[in-house]
Amino acid sequence: MAFYQSVTLVLVILIGNLSWSEIITDPTNELLRTESQLKNGVMEKLLSIKDAKHSDFGIKNNCINTSRIRSLNFVDDQMAYLDVGRGRQVVLSLSDKCPGIKVRGFIHKTRANRLCARFDSFEVIDTGMRCRIQSLEPHITLDADD
Repeated sequence: MAFYQSVTLVLVILIGNLSWSEIITDPTNELLRTESQLKNGVMEKLLSIKDAKHSDFGIKNNCINTSRIRSLNFVDDQMAYLDVGRGRQVVLSLSDKCPGIKVRGFIHKTRANRLCARFDSFEVIDTGMRCRIQSLEPHITLDADD
């Protein structure tokens, strides 16, 4: 009888351990899994950068049709973000710093309703300073949450 009680006790302990092992997870493994998922997400984003087509952002021959531009906001005296719709942005860089363009505003006169790098420029209001556009590039974020 004592033998059966011992076997029963061992089985209860083993069954108890098996069920507890399913409930208790190792926080180290969980953290490694989360870090791995984050790295994979960022890697996918990095790989998408090389596949980004300028045409997907409305940029053709270093130009963008003004009808695609929903807003143009300078973040400093040399760089602006253009909202081109569908959650996409284009980074506009000027050749040199253009003092006052963010604060005072600007005027742009178009030829053929296009904004073109290396050819077009902005004029700062009240100063008459002209600032040439150097480049138009797709803006891609590396947030893994996207």
